[in-house]
Amino acid sequence: MADEMQEIIQDFIIETTEILDGLDQKFVELEKTPDSQELLNAIFRAVHTTKGAAGFLGFKQIVDLSHTAENLLNKLRQGTLKVTPSIMDAILKAVDMLKLLLSHVREGDGKEEDISGVINELKDAEAPVSVETAGTDLKSVPSQHVAEKITTEQVSIPPVGKKEDEAVILSSDKPKMLGEILLEKKVITRTQMDEAMLDQRGAEKIGDVLVRKGFIKKEDISAALSNQGRTTDTVHETTIRVDIKRLDNVLNLVGELVLGRNRLVRLAGDMEARYGEDETTTAIRKTISSLNVITTDLQLAVMKTRMQPIGRVFSKFPRMVRDMARIKGKEIELTLVGEETELDKTVIEEIGDPLVHLIRNSVDHGIEKPDVRVQRGKKPKGTIMLSAYHRGNNIFITIEDDGNGIDANILREKSVEKGIMTRQDADKMSNKEILNIIFMPGFSTAKEVTDVSGRGVGMDVVKTNISKLNGTIDINTEIGKGTRITIGLPLTLAIIQSLMVEASKEIYAIPLSTVVEILKINSDEIKTVDKKEVIYVRNTVFPLIRLSNLLEKQSQCSERPYVVIIAMGDKEVGVVVDALHGQEEIVIKSMGEYLSNIKGIAGATVTGSGQVVLILDIMGIFAQV
Repeated sequence: MADEMQEIIQDFIIETTEILDGLDQKFVELEKTPDSQELLNAIFRAVHTTKGAAGFLGFKQIVDLSHTAENLLNKLRQGTLKVTPSIMDAILKAVDMLKLLLSHVREGDGKEEDISGVINELKDAEAPVSVETAGTDLKSVPSQHVAEKITTEQVSIPPVGKKEDEAVILSSDKPKMLGEILLEKKVITRTQMDEAMLDQRGAEKIGDVLVRKGFIKKEDISAALSNQGRTTDTVHETTIRVDIKRLDNVLNLVGELVLGRNRLVRLAGDMEARYGEDETTTAIRKTISSLNVITTDLQLAVMKTRMQPIGRVFSKFPRMVRDMARIKGKEIELTLVGEETELDKTVIEEIGDPLVHLIRNSVDHGIEKPDVRVQRGKKPKGTIMLSAYHRGNNIFITIEDDGNGIDANILREKSVEKGIMTRQDADKMSNKEILNIIFMPGFSTAKEVTDVSGRGVGMDVVKTNISKLNGTIDINTEIGKGTRITIGLPLTLAIIQSLMVEASKEIYAIPLSTVVEILKINSDEIKTVDKKEVIYVRNTVFPLIRLSNLLEKQSQCSERPYVVIIAMGDKEVGVVVDALHGQEEIVIKSMGEYLSNIKGIAGATVTGSGQVVLILDIMGIFAQV
């Protein structure tokens, strides 16, 4: 019985978290379209569902707060109140408090909060006062810090079992609720359903309320439950909740299988070279070919189970932008594109913080205040577009605004002022190159420190986190027009295609997704410009970096070296290596805590020959140019 209750509580945590996260975005949409009855009904039902589930489990504070919010929302639905900024602030504070109360359920610590202040604000908002217009600029600021804490911290839940993010639902289908079935069959009307929901007491079932009010008979409930049961049976056959640790374990085993396959391919090649091609070696080749197909299919199947839509991350930003815009006195519209784009769960978890910093910068430094925008011939309301899309084996995320843009000359002055570089070096750098200064630790152009920015740690965190994901970041900006930041990420952090290269008699792996082309040149084709090596190819100048120098190895100075052209955004660099060893699918292994910060190295792998090979950090290479 205890195990069953743990499972029920776990389901409540997962479903309520999804509901509350979804409410943030719905409320932002409601502020834009305050007369949307569809949105108001959806929000009302979400809060009511939370109240009902909490009542069944005895979480009284969640019930009380949800009930008060529900009363206010019902008046908005009925049109007796209009959506105003003060009402929105009160309801959003209630949502923040519900998230905090839910975090106590997740932790199982039994803590309670003082919810009287939030309840009183909801009741005050519900009281008949002079009507405000939706566009009125108020100074009331929602308590955003609580929401941020809840959405970014991960906590253990010993009394409950798994954490909410340690389970993956392999199908999102759910059995229909009793009320939905009764409405579909036209046994009751929407008005009757709404009236019953308002009259629902504590953990009382909605069916019992409908019977008590005389809207339906008990026979109607039996028929609907029978229908619901058939739906549930169907769902149980196609849906399963899996602990994420089990999926991680399966993926690790697939990785070992890939390494074993690579080893077999190498051994088969050695056998053919030694004994020639005969019946045995031919049979081995065919078997390995079959194993290769199975391994690839298994790898794709396991990775697909770990894929999640990036909308899970994007959904928290409309609320964040809305709150920050009000604090800064700005009008900003956030547009989300490609929310259905999927990538690995680990990448989803790690990309959230960098995106928070980048969007904060767009709001704080990018978008101007309405009066300034009007003076510059722009619309009073600024726009930020957050989009995601697939290209090859990578996903690209862009954050684009139509604000100030980044002034490269200001960055030059600041870098000289802070002693980061000399005036001579700063003047030599192109505008594109100087933009990378913003990623240096402690660098900031802000004149004062605020709650939003100015400490010079944000962009440094962005670069560090994206480097850990083997990703890239690129900035394009135009003064007075805006800025576009593009992040490139691998779809998965586990298995990638790579180009194996040699430098100073050591083998290294370069992620194949970053390779543009490979050139074999004569050493005298390498020129020196401003004490930096470059190569001219088809009237284009490519800066060069010798891999042996980057890794502080003794250079062999080959007469006919290879140059591997790699790209990050629209920037390209040539990496000089001694030899190529072909392509290979590799399994990325962590270097561990003590070796994780080696310059130019992102990880390690084991090749088909059993040799340990280091994987190059592409962003680290570009930082050296």
